[in-house]
Amino acid sequence: MSERRQQSESIEGCWVGQRPRTNDQRQILFSKPLQVLRGARSERVAEEKQTMRLTDPVADMLARIRNAINARHQKVDIPASKLKLEIARILKEEGYISNFKATEEEGHKVIRVYLKYGSNNEAAISNVERVSRPGCRVYVRRTEIPRVLGGLGINILTTPKGVMTGRQARKQGLGGELLCQVW
Repeated sequence: MSERRQQSESIEGCWVGQRPRTNDQRQILFSKPLQVLRGARSERVAEEKQTMRLTDPVADMLARIRNAINARHQKVDIPASKLKLEIARILKEEGYISNFKATEEEGHKVIRVYLKYGSNNEAAISNVERVSRPGCRVYVRRTEIPRVLGGLGINILTTPKGVMTGRQARKQGLGGELLCQVW
């Protein structure tokens, strides 16, 4: 039997399932169990955070980069995966980030992305937008690959030959899933 039920049974004039009528009954009933529950809840939340699975890890990566740029951070840490490493590689090749490095922190693999800013403290990335989502995948043929801002930005696609920009996919005659747009 839970502590809360045991205490509520022991309060005079109050049985299990009934609300306490007086302030004394409330104070006895709710003083300790809430503290116990808060501790148990925070432990459970901490455990969930460690084992939490993201439904869209690419969107999480892009949001972390966007937030870090808005906060003018020099670097941002992102949980690592092969796809995210490829996206970071493309961002570096295209000049949107200064560097990236795969490291390990506290037993978890992490990608440390070093953001790029201009002379006026202007970010190299104006915006990053997720296109294909887990709930609504967007696939394009080689002839349907859109241009971003008339060629000033890039698309990132996953193709049968790997992750590449829209320009590279057009050149190689490949279509695929349109992950995101960067400009």
